[in-house]
This record gives sequence, C-alpha cells and structure tokens, in this order.
Amino acid sequence: MSDLTLKLEDGEYKYYESHLEYKNFPQASVEDARSAIQQEDYMVLDGHVIAPMPLPPASTPEWGPFYLWESSRNPVACKALAEHHKLQLQRMGTMMSEGGYKVLELHNMKNLLELTDGDLCYKGTIDYAVVPCAVSMTDAKWNIRVAFMHHKAKDHQDISTQLSKIYLAKNIHNPQSRSKESCNASRLREYHPRAIMALYAMVFESSAPLDLVVTDGITFDLFRFREDKSVLIYHDLSGTEAYFALSEGLQEDSKYMDMSD
Repeated sequence: MSDLTLKLEDGEYKYYESHLEYKNFPQASVEDARSAIQQEDYMVLDGHVIAPMPLPPASTPEWGPFYLWESSRNPVACKALAEHHKLQLQRMGTMMSEGGYKVLELHNMKNLLELTDGDLCYKGTIDYAVVPCAVSMTDAKWNIRVAFMHHKAKDHQDISTQLSKIYLAKNIHNPQSRSKESCNASRLREYHPRAIMALYAMVFESSAPLDLVVTDGITFDLFRFREDKSVLIYHDLSGTEAYFALSEGLQEDSKYMDMSD
C-alpha cells in the first residue's frame, strides 16, 4: 500500500511516497516481535528473576476469576468484564472513582494503536485500559496506565479443566513452584507477539508508567515496561498476584499525578 509521508528536507517539508505493508496485532508472529525488540533496542527479561514481586500479604482479598464466553463481545458481557477489572483493582486498594482511575472499553477502536517496523506497520487495539478518571475516550491512548488483552485458552470449553486451573491459579503464591519453562521470558508464547506490539505502540504514545496484562481470565501474564527500555514478563501469575501488583503500581503512580487534569 502506498502512503504519502511528510518529511523535513533542506528546511522545507516535502511529501514522499512510502510503501508499507499493514498487519493487525493478532497477525504478528514471534519473528515479528523479535524484530521489533531488536529495532528499538529493547530488552525482554524474566521478571521473576530480575525483579521478583513481593508476595501479596495474607490479608489480601481473594480474587475472582472470569470466563471468556463466545458471547464476550456482546455489550452486556463487555460491560461486565470492565466492571470485573474495576472491582478487582478496587478490592486491592486502588481508588476507582472520581479523583482516581476508571476502566475504558477499547476493543471496538480497531486502529487505536500503531507501530512501524521498517516496511511493516502494525495496527490494532487493546481490550480494556485503566486511565485517570478525568481522561476522555478520545485522549485514552496517551494516558493508559494499565492495559488488558484477553485471549481464549484452548481448553476453555472443558469446564472440569477450567475449574482445575482456577484452583491451581488461586494457590500459586510461591515463585519457586513455577516451572523453568514458565520463567523463561525468551520463549514467547503464541499470544505474546500481539501483546508486545501493543505494548511498544503504547510506549510511543505515553511517558506514563505502563503495565500490560494478557489473561484468559484464570492465569495472567504481566508485561511491565521500565525506563531503562526493558520489558519484564511475569508469567503465570494468579489473579491475586496480578491485581495486587497492578494496584500497587497505580497507587504509586497516583502520588505523582494531578488526577484532575
């Protein structure tokens, strides 16, 4: 596809024809993600090894899992998922009201984010975003603090398997119990390239602290972007661990932000 690009040359702005191939975030491959990582000179590291998370205190409220049904794109189900994220963060101590944060549904804004890597341009969106309460939908992409991307696990149709995963996820509180494979951040999972492209696109739009969570509603992978251009991946967190970590980050962020802007 041919586009016109405006460039500054010899003190004058001139239009040049550029040829870009477009891909949606879900079409990104592991090789695409690695190319973007190398181009931007980022580091993708194992968060469990580099910066282990403190365990939630014993008094931390129990999290509640959610299910990604086939109907999860209908308005009622989408609103319920947004409310679920809000409730879980609220239970962990985040102010989810005026003067604090709110959850926005962004999955219908198909080309909200954009990332260019050479002759490839990746476009797409995220499912939900946590932003300061005063931020409008129009300004959302410049003010995202936490992003949620949902993926459907292959075994979600098996209720007994689902219930087993919920039980295990609720009882993962010891980092030592995680397998070496789950702690190897160099092994990008099949749904991670989409997340990496979205994360990098958001980084270009915002200088705010940024967390992205990929979840099937039962287990959570947390991508945490740091100022040193590293991305820490925390694989296989339980809901309690994930929402506690997100809430801690939001509460720290709110100390330095004027939430009324």
